Amino acid sequence: PHRLLQLARDHWSIENGQHYRRDRTQDEDRCPVRDTTTARNLSLFRSLAIFLFKAQSTTKGAKQSLPDFERHVHRKPWGLIRRFTQRQRER
Repeated sequence: PHRLLQLARDHWSIENGQHYRRDRTQDEDRCPVRDTTTARNLSLFRSLAIFLFKAQSTTKGAKQSLPDFERHVHRKPWGLIRRFTQRQRER
């Protein structure tokens, strides 16, 4: 019983972490896209948004929530674009 309880908790920790964020914040469950390739690409972009949000969380002036971060990047994408292009030039 202890092992089964641990397996159930492990499953729900994943669901409550990554999946909850995708379902509630990014509204992934209501996405009307049904083409497999397109759905996978959108999922990759959602994962990228979560990754970038976590990466910026340690910087000065960081956004405190994923929705705030996504709204900010929507309104002012050039800061994020500049970060990617500057890093490529330095390599």
